[in-house]
Amino acid sequence: MAQLDSHIRLADGHRMPCVGLGTSKLLEREVLSALRAGVRHLDCARMYGNEAAVGRAIRASGVARDELYVVSKLYNDEHADVEGACRRALAELGLDTLDLFLVHWPLAWRRGTLFVPDPAVARAGGLRATWRAMERLVDAGLTRSIGVSNFDEAQLRELVDGGAGTTAPPLRRAPVVNQIEAHPLFAQRALVAFCRARGIAVTAWG
Repeated sequence: MAQLDSHIRLADGHRMPCVGLGTSKLLEREVLSALRAGVRHLDCARMYGNEAAVGRAIRASGVARDELYVVSKLYNDEHADVEGACRRALAELGLDTLDLFLVHWPLAWRRGTLFVPDPAVARAGGLRATWRAMERLVDAGLTRSIGVSNFDEAQLRELVDGGAGTTAPPLRRAPVVNQIEAHPLFAQRALVAFCRARGIAVTAWG
């Protein structure tokens, strides 16, 4: 098992701790206990509904910001307002910048709905339009790195390459992480190998 202080270097040059704490369903006291035990990589998301509690735990821990690696995610109904979503996450967490911001799922829903596709996002160019907005977050200093979550190989190809016969310009910043379910009972070896071949680090959840 990787040590808490071991890191990998992402394709954009930034370093990410190999071991992190997924904060889904956790309370403030549990996150605080983890920070006091040495955890420095916190994996958060608006979908979890507890980023304000995570922020309070960070402040209560006394751990310096430059010792932490904090991740948040763009939820499915936020694709039409990527910068606003990132700023809301930062406000909840009480931070000025994220270390990594991920597209949580390869789905774009109409604001405030479940499973209702957002036609405005589709008209703007779908996930590639979302990704252009993600690139601008790095330009604005709102996050250091950007990546995706729960993307399969076909979806990664569509995002990075633009699909068959595309004339779209190449991405300015490729995803540096794909966070996927991966564990001994569901290893996803082909997807992991594809990501590695493309220089995309795999973060495993399970």
